[in-house]
Amino acid sequence: METLLVLLFVLILAAIGSLPSLLFWWLAWKLLPKTYSLPPYRMTLLCIALSFLTGMVLNPELEGGGLSIMPFMLILTLLWSFILLPASILVKYFFGKSKSKTQ
Repeated sequence: METLLVLLFVLILAAIGSLPSLLFWWLAWKLLPKTYSLPPYRMTLLCIALSFLTGMVLNPELEGGGLSIMPFMLILTLLWSFILLPASILVKYFFGKSKSKTQ
């Protein structure tokens, strides 16, 4: 039972750490034109998944144990957000135009 509570606590800290990424994607969704905007919840979940994958690949030794998951997720989700936003805009720009020309 204690293990389940600790796991729940760590997951809550990870969710709190990924809130700035959700804010970033929500602002991008609001401020970008509709042709380049992306759904903020899906992109945040993608950033969280990529952050967990990056954490498993890098296998960092977190000094604070489970408590240091929040800054780790904050940094990685924002890093993935900053990488994915320009890349997704470029993909939509180049491949979106060719799709609209054929119609």
